[in-house]
Amino acid sequence: MGSGFADPGEEQAKLAKLPKGQLQILQFLYDNGQARTKDIARALDQEATKVNSALLGPLAGFVSVMHSFWRLNDEIRPALAPSELDDVAEG
Repeated sequence: MGSGFADPGEEQAKLAKLPKGQLQILQFLYDNGQARTKDIARALDQEATKVNSALLGPLAGFVSVMHSFWRLNDEIRPALAPSELDDVAEG
């Protein structure tokens, strides 16, 4: 209701539409805080050009870059957090 904060459910719905490789990029940034394109690519065994294209394209609304380091935007972080329901389902 005009609070300026995105609904985590709405963000999760956006994430659900992304290909697995793009989700891995976001999860990597969630887990590591920030990283350069080449480091993300190496860690995920993806091509740097594809990682960069994803970050500049479909993932642009979820991330920002400063001094060559990519990081998640704050509003997407809750949607990437492991939920308690996931923990219960796995345990």
